Amino acid sequence: MNFVDDVTLSLIAGNGGDGLVHLRREKYVPHGGPDGGDGGRGGSIYVEATIGRQTLAHLTGLKRIKATSGADGGVKKMSGHSGEDVVVDVPVGTVIADDETGSILYDLTTDGQRVCVVKGGIGGRGNWHFRSSTNQAPEEFEEGVAGERLTAHLTLKLLADIGLVGQPNAGKSTLINVLTNAKSRVGAYPFTTTNPHLGVLHTAERDIVIADIPGLIEGAAEGKGLGHQFLRHIERTSVISYLIPADSADPVAELQTLLHELTTYNKSLGDLPSVVVITKTDLTTDLPKITKQLKRFTKLPVIAISSQTHSGLTDLTRIWIKHLTAKV
Repeated sequence: MNFVDDVTLSLIAGNGGDGLVHLRREKYVPHGGPDGGDGGRGGSIYVEATIGRQTLAHLTGLKRIKATSGADGGVKKMSGHSGEDVVVDVPVGTVIADDETGSILYDLTTDGQRVCVVKGGIGGRGNWHFRSSTNQAPEEFEEGVAGERLTAHLTLKLLADIGLVGQPNAGKSTLINVLTNAKSRVGAYPFTTTNPHLGVLHTAERDIVIADIPGLIEGAAEGKGLGHQFLRHIERTSVISYLIPADSADPVAELQTLLHELTTYNKSLGDLPSVVVITKTDLTTDLPKITKQLKRFTKLPVIAISSQTHSGLTDLTRIWIKHLTAKV
């Protein structure tokens, strides 16, 4: 399944039905009277967040979504049927914006949260509303109101406790696979991960949702590489983990690049609780040297792990829980 986190849709609510002009004809009632009914309201379009959806892929084949219009009023003061509402399911974490202005309209962050994005038009009144002592046979009526329209830009931002950030082949996929139920691709070549992955780590204290963000390279914030299109997902995370592989040619420069790309994209990301994680420690004999270099460069906690031998994973989990508990 393709990971789709960005779609644009034309949303068109239904029009209200027209009111009816009608004069009843009854035996022994020579002039009758007005009995034209009201038009039905147009259908509205709702967007609802659900944990049952993981991506916006189910919407990619649609250019527009249209609700049905209300029916015109009937005789004997009968109102027309209302148009059917449409409910569009999206993943939790979906942001709805006006595509024309870019203004954010809704941010759906909880399961079951539903919003009316475009409202159906109200039905027009039939001529019986316009009767009076001086006008026993009114010809007046109201047309139904047009439904609202919007070109909506839907963007998914993953909701996670921990965001794994690193350059390609930093060990993010292996770590999330070892700790959680995620099934991220793993390989000894760059850009193995081309889609974000979510996994859940179950601990005695709490469940921790971890996001494996595709590898970032220098210039990602300006659109280079694969990671730039997924930087938005890091904005939702509570704790950032910068993964630096022990076999890196220059661990400090690699961390410096990651910090620069995140803060260039969004300055506030630099204020999030963070930890530096040295990965693949089973591949080096210079761990003390690497650790010392990183600690000289940053005041962030530095911890060494190996996803292959599981060394340091318990300590890393404790640090995550400490940060997450402090945010509550």
